[in-house]
Amino acid sequence: MIKKLKTYLIVIALIIPFSYANGQDATVQVALRTPLCDSCHGPNGISKRPEIPTIAGFSYDGFLDSLNSFREKDRPALVVKDETGDEEAMTSISLTITDEEAKALASHYSAIPFEAAEQEYDPVLAAKGQEIHEQKKCEQCHSDGGSNPQDDAAILAGQWKPYLERQISHFKVGRRNSPKKMKRIVDSLTEDEIEALLHFYASNNLAAAR
Repeated sequence: MIKKLKTYLIVIALIIPFSYANGQDATVQVALRTPLCDSCHGPNGISKRPEIPTIAGFSYDGFLDSLNSFREKDRPALVVKDETGDEEAMTSISLTITDEEAKALASHYSAIPFEAAEQEYDPVLAAKGQEIHEQKKCEQCHSDGGSNPQDDAAILAGQWKPYLERQISHFKVGRRNSPKKMKRIVDSLTEDEIEALLHFYASNNLAAAR
């Protein structure tokens, strides 16, 4: 296990029993957990790293679903380096989070407005991607062009392109579980259509204004 994660888990193991014994509330739970979350996902869960998603603005249920998918190993975790240079993996971290802590974190991050990533996009491809988003009925689950923060299917508009591209690839090859309806849609997408969708979501900054 990587050095920072090991040290963090030892500290948590020592602190949490004492905290719960003394009536730990959600504020304390968040204070204990968010430093590690933010070390990869950025301050307040707003990512500045293209390979890592922004988690601020996720719906409460969407946040919990995402966390549980790592716990249950329904999706692969990217091993990344945090801001100190230490490596961390989401699957390992998720298994250390209690249900009460998960709920506290979901409340915390869902209350922070989503901020769209600043990234380049091709307007022509973005326009084509919008058509594909509508034709493939992506709008049924990812409404308002993928920008609605209340969608439990997660925000797509303004999310980092490299992150979204990796997730689509995982869905396509079966490395990440998905509803059958979504799997059929993803499997039907060509490489050119995926590229267009990525540019559409990169161009859609509606979520940033909410």
